[in-house]
Parts: sequence; structure tokens; C-alpha cells
Amino acid sequence: MSEHDTIRWGDTQNLVVPVGFSGSFGGEGGALPLVTKQMVSTRWRWPLTWTVLIVLQPAFNADETATFQVQALFTVGCGSAVVTYPKVYTFAPTGGVYTLQTDQLFLPAKDLQIIAAFGTSGAAASAKSESMLVGILAAPNSSEPHAATELLEHVTKEHHPEQGTHPQWMQGAFVPEHLRYR
Repeated sequence: MSEHDTIRWGDTQNLVVPVGFSGSFGGEGGALPLVTKQMVSTRWRWPLTWTVLIVLQPAFNADETATFQVQALFTVGCGSAVVTYPKVYTFAPTGGVYTLQTDQLFLPAKDLQIIAAFGTSGAAASAKSESMLVGILAAPNSSEPHAATELLEHVTKEHHPEQGTHPQWMQGAFVPEHLRYR
């Protein structure tokens, strides 16, 4: 990823499931799963802990009986090491209802990319189109010691060089020495 690439901190996408959809992760029967656009593509100058929130909201019809899966595919990089792995979320009807699933993860990484794929075991039974809303958001953990000093340096040096060491709204009791990384 270059300096000119867009950082994507998260996104949502509504995957429309066609009538009779039978996409599987094993490629059985030649049908492939539905894949989202790239939901997250972030990087930081040093490794830190990323907080990732995943929200999966099914909108399936009452006559649906199939079991569905969403795979969040994480590509995590730190230095020259890169690993891609899936995390699987399964949706089966409970009393004829599919429920919302949320998950919060903490991932140590310098670079993070996430996409999602939607599949089923067997064909969708409903005669109407259905959908799955996929939302994935990521942010650097605010407790990282470098994050506060990085923000302070960015605000004071790049945006307010004519005002000295502090922008006008930081005058008075603000003491930047407390934010120095030890």
C-alpha cells in the first residue's frame, strides 16, 4: 500500500442473496460464495493493537430453513510477516428466526485488511430474495502510547506552525510532557 492509497477504517455492505442461492466455501456444485468489497484496509507506522467490530444482520424470510455462513477473512501484517485467516460465523434458524451477530476482536498488527464472504450449506429454500448486512469497522486502540504523541505532533507542527508549540485551543493547563512515550 502506498501513501496515496485510501485508508478504509470500515464499511458496510448489504449482500443480496438470490433466490435458490447455493454458494459454498468448498466450491461444491460449482457455486461460489458472495464476496464483499474490501471492508477494512488500514496501516500504522508501527505495530499496535487494532479494535475490530463486526456486525452481521440477516434479513431472511420466515420460510427460510437453510444454514448460512459468513467468513471474515483477515490479512494481518507486521514487518515482513503476513498471515491470512478466516473467522466463521454460522446462521441457523432458531424458532424460524435468524439473529443478529456481533463480535469485537483485538488484533496486534501494523497492517490490517478485511473482506467477508457469504455462503450456505445447501440451497436457500425461500422463493424470495433475501439479504445479509455486513459491517466491519477497525480503529487503533486508543491506549497505545504512541497514538497520543503522534496526534499531538500532528496537530501542533503540521496545522498550527504560526502559533508556536500549541494551537490556540490548547493554551493554559495543557502540559504535553505527560504524553511523552517512555
